[in-house]
Amino acid sequence: MPDPTKVRKYKKRTKDIKVENTGGTTRVKPIKNVGDDGRVQVQQIKYADGSSHFNRYEDGKMVDQNYMPKKMRKKKIKKIRKKRMPSPKKVPMPTYTAPAVTLDEEDLKEVAKRERAAEYKKTKGKRTRKRIVNNVKDTVKTTGRKIKAKLTPKPRRRKVKNLITGKTNRVR
Repeated sequence: MPDPTKVRKYKKRTKDIKVENTGGTTRVKPIKNVGDDGRVQVQQIKYADGSSHFNRYEDGKMVDQNYMPKKMRKKKIKKIRKKRMPSPKKVPMPTYTAPAVTLDEEDLKEVAKRERAAEYKKTKGKRTRKRIVNNVKDTVKTTGRKIKAKLTPKPRRRKVKNLITGKTNRVR
């Protein structure tokens, strides 16, 4: 007859016990002894969905129970498929002759005016600089210093868009 003073411990098994459930087969792993004295034992129950329970026994009584859920699968990122551009087909160049342009007197005046404005815009800066240089040369003929023949223009301020506020800043 076993001694009633000693606490009964669970026997060790070598194989899993398979239990059929509605969710699939559950495997009960053999009990493992933890530590040197053998008082603490651990039992693992694995479920069909991948999760598991750990039961911890101390002197034959359940002390703790842990639940470990199944590992989450990494979600696959769907690749964006680029549409293949069709290769350009060689098409013969159209044979088209434009009709001759006829201008009235008013139109001719307008074209001349625009050309003059463009020419003035090109030479305006140069002219003013030359005029300043000539004036300075005339007034300072007695000095021994050399005066620059060309004045370099001052750098203009740049307009830069502020990405945070959305306003434009002027930067030198």
